[in-house]
Order: sequence, then structure tokens, then C-alpha cells
Amino acid sequence: MSNKGLAPYKDLQDGKYLDVGQTIRASMDYPVDIDYFYLNLDEGETVDITVESMNLDPILTVDYDESTGDVGDDDIGGGIFGTDSKLTFRALGKARYTI
Repeated sequence: MSNKGLAPYKDLQDGKYLDVGQTIRASMDYPVDIDYFYLNLDEGETVDITVESMNLDPILTVDYDESTGDVGDDDIGGGIFGTDSKLTFRALGKARYTI
């Protein structure tokens, strides 16, 4: 409910597929925005994932359909304020993973 007119917002970054080795730029659109991306990995494939920001303290998680819980990181990646997130992830099976 609002005293002003509202319109649905479609975040064009959400659900975008990434390639291994790809670097992307994204933006937080509003406070507590959660952006998610997809990455297809084969069993045993290992990737390094980093989220860098000078404006906020990012939290990074990797999840997939059959998981019992997500793998996450907060504040290990360094950065200018020591709040970047970095994670080395090894795929447990061939799947589409959500970052």
C-alpha cells in the first residue's frame, strides 16, 4: 500500500546467464536488492567468484536445485574497505548454479 502510484519493477540483471571467466558490472537498484545470476558448471569444475563494491557490503552465495544449503562468503575478498566477497566453488555435479 502506498500513498503514491506504484509500478512493477523488472530487474534486467536478474536471471542473466554467466560464462566461466566472464566479468560483469551490475548495480544495486535499491536498499537490500538481491541480484542473482546463473552459471552452468560440469561436475568437478572449479570457479573463483568475487563481488566487489565501494558502496555496500556484498554477501555472495552459490546455490543449486539439489543442494541442502547454499555456500556463502562475506568479507573475505578484501577490497578498499575489506568488505568484498570472494569464493572458490567446486561443482558437485553438472547443474545450473545460482549466484
